[in-house]
Amino acid sequence: MSKLLTCILVCLNYLSYSQVENNIYENKEIVKGYIITKDNEYHQGFLLYGSEKENTRFIYFKKSKNSKPERLNNKQVDAFGNGDKHYELVPFSVDSVFMQKLNQQYPLVYYLHTDSGNFFYIKTPDRFDKIPSNKEDLRAFLTNEMINCNHSLENIKHATYKKKYLHYLFERNEECSSDRIPAFSYGMYTGIKFNKLKLNDEVVYKYGSDIYFTLEEIDYIWKTGGVIAFFLDFPLSVMDGKISFHPEIQYERSTYDFVKQDIEMDFGFDINYYTANCFLRYKTLDKKKPLFADFGFCYSAIDVTNAYIKDQELFHQMADYLIGISFGGGISIRNKYDIALRSNYSLSHSMPKVFSLNLLVGIQL
Repeated sequence: MSKLLTCILVCLNYLSYSQVENNIYENKEIVKGYIITKDNEYHQGFLLYGSEKENTRFIYFKKSKNSKPERLNNKQVDAFGNGDKHYELVPFSVDSVFMQKLNQQYPLVYYLHTDSGNFFYIKTPDRFDKIPSNKEDLRAFLTNEMINCNHSLENIKHATYKKKYLHYLFERNEECSSDRIPAFSYGMYTGIKFNKLKLNDEVVYKYGSDIYFTLEEIDYIWKTGGVIAFFLDFPLSVMDGKISFHPEIQYERSTYDFVKQDIEMDFGFDINYYTANCFLRYKTLDKKKPLFADFGFCYSAIDVTNAYIKDQELFHQMADYLIGISFGGGISIRNKYDIALRSNYSLSHSMPKVFSLNLLVGIQL
């Protein structure tokens, strides 16, 4: 009986340990990577990244995909990383910690996450200094480090104490590149909109006592509308920052006139569009005149006003909203002023269907 009880306790202990071990590993990001040991040996395998705080103290490493992870600390390895992240052991305070290296050539910049905040350090062959966080001190410090590159000096004017910006800044500085540095921006657009509106070809309209025709048989008179929009632009960490998430809030008012000349009948109305656009933007890295392309989806709440038509029942069939797609492109002048041409196609569950062409000018504020 005692042997059976001992066996049960051992099994329970093993299951409990396995569960704890699985909980440690299940939230880790597993990627192909490498380690460099204290003996300067390079080994490839799989890394299990933890939180930023954990990565400063240790890393889990697997020699093969199915092998058991091994926890390695600053007494066992000098560096680890993969294609996107590189960590090196750096003397810090009373101990050494792993810091993320953001570029590959001197001057090197390192990123460290701690309980008290995020910090950056610069390393040259003869010194290791903390980068100041205050905006004025930061830009003065960077100017002194990059005094030999005019393109970097221009980028420093907009420098922020952020990992992504400093990564791009030091990376561009290695080759004194003129490429712009992607950064969050916001602004507004205004412009004109050329609209083609299609009503339901299944709706029969009665004129007088004996004349019937579908709404599609009525000739449409082209009109223009005015547009104003506000946008945000969030660079994404893909394609060297060329891709961004670009949401917009847009208001437009358009006038529509229809005429059927053979019976001298006409009608018209205005539509107010309250639109939310969700775009992905591709923007080249040229600093002076970058080109961009937008693609995304749009949702418009619509309000029909100022209608003049005998049969008001027609407007009971108008939808309250439209859903569509939008695409276009343009050029940005000195990354400040935008000129864009964009087309939209939107439809509803009933009517109308709208095709529009937008000519827009904008400014980043």
